[in-house]
Amino acid sequence: MLNQTNTNDSFYKGRFAPSATGDLHMGSLVTSLACALDTYHNKGSWLIRIDDIDHTRCSQASSLSITQVLEHYFSDLPYSHIYHQSDTRSLYIKEFNRLASESLVYQCSCSRKDITALQQSQGTHLCRDKLISEFRDDTQDILRFKSSCTSLDEQLIEDAILFRRDGCFSYHFSCVVNDEYDDITHIIRGADLMDAEQPQAQLIKALGFRKLQYHYVPLIKNKSGQKLSKQNKALPITMSDDAPLTLRAALRHLQWSPNSLKSMPAENSIKALLNWAAKNWQPNLNFI
Repeated sequence: MLNQTNTNDSFYKGRFAPSATGDLHMGSLVTSLACALDTYHNKGSWLIRIDDIDHTRCSQASSLSITQVLEHYFSDLPYSHIYHQSDTRSLYIKEFNRLASESLVYQCSCSRKDITALQQSQGTHLCRDKLISEFRDDTQDILRFKSSCTSLDEQLIEDAILFRRDGCFSYHFSCVVNDEYDDITHIIRGADLMDAEQPQAQLIKALGFRKLQYHYVPLIKNKSGQKLSKQNKALPITMSDDAPLTLRAALRHLQWSPNSLKSMPAENSIKALLNWAAKNWQPNLNFI
């Protein structure tokens, strides 16, 4: 375990929240590194939250694989614990009902085609009048947050989905609830999630939760210019990989000063590489 030497006294708690829809890849390892290193830099703590609420896409095998890899790579920058979002469904229902009791949830029967037609006609989104007073999971409709926006274009962005037709709570809503109950203060994630910040901020405000600080890590792209992702068949990181070599490659995807790079250890050990990274971490270089 590395010794924390930073003297920053402000409270800092981060998290890494990979989805259990497949194995970790280089992009997700880079994001987890940024989370761990920034936590260390700020003398804080971090946890790992497995995003497995989408029962249509997630699997126990992926969850186990992710957990094993993270435990292997981060024994010297330890996280507090690992847990699964699927274990916190009762929290989602509780906070959903708080919004519903304030007339901030409506039932939306619109398809994507309907939404497109509505945008083109600039009509009135009549579904916003179909308010519900409490959670129900037997609906065939989408359950949306009713924002305070007055223009149609803003409503279609800010009226975040809370509960999906397939019986899953949404990414935006589940993240906001878990981050609050986990006492998270800082969010570090890939730049592809920048658009998630505004709708999540709306939910945070409506629920009276603490404001969060967001930082974004540049995306890693393949030879075709596509971001590394499970959908684009990114190579998985497994327990059979050469871990120090993989870690060295991941670290090089983050931005370092020229002098720092010169001092990167030649020794191929996870501990030596993490120790170097922790000492040379500079958030102003590594975040967008």
